[in-house]
Amino acid sequence: MMVVCVTTVMINELVRSGKYGMLEAFDAVYQSKTYRLLIDPQTGLYRDSPYYVLDCLLEELGLPMDLCDHGEEAMREGNTPG
Repeated sequence: MMVVCVTTVMINELVRSGKYGMLEAFDAVYQSKTYRLLIDPQTGLYRDSPYYVLDCLLEELGLPMDLCDHGEEAMREGNTPG
């Protein structure tokens, strides 16, 4: 379940950034090394914050860490990202 939540955050934030369409975001996430590490129980990455994992993905994709607002606007409004 944690993997699904983290994956959803990563995809949503890439789309919200305006740099990726939905399909491109799915491809970027599911084809990434970050995702392979996320689904490997031995790494424990699934236990980390979704936004930490998102930062790992952004770094892997060569994108600036400030590309995504990390759901800060949604959190201020009392909503969950996505």
